[in-house]
Amino acid sequence: MSVYTVDGKEVPIFFAAGTSASMTSTILRNMFAKMDELGITKRGVDENGNIFYPLVILDGHFSRFGVIFLEYVNALLTKWYPALGVPYGTGQTRMESFHQSHVAPLTNLA
Repeated sequence: MSVYTVDGKEVPIFFAAGTSASMTSTILRNMFAKMDELGITKRGVDENGNIFYPLVILDGHFSRFGVIFLEYVNALLTKWYPALGVPYGTGQTRMESFHQSHVAPLTNLA
């Protein structure tokens, strides 16, 4: 199987298929777990004492909101920062943060 190199680390192709040939929360969780296992994601504390973790931009498909996936990206040791991108058309995407109590726009892409 082909391999992609990221920052000197070899990343094998991840292949998975659901029974309905669509994305599932389990497949997503397994993909994110594999990236974490391979060490291509970083979490930690920066020089100012701020905690950081990987960002992922998600669309509004229901598989992105399954319990198994959300538990993984919100667990202490496997934390990700999910941002929801809602496409308004072919030229714009509105970004929202899952982690803000009053979901506020982060940016607009044109």
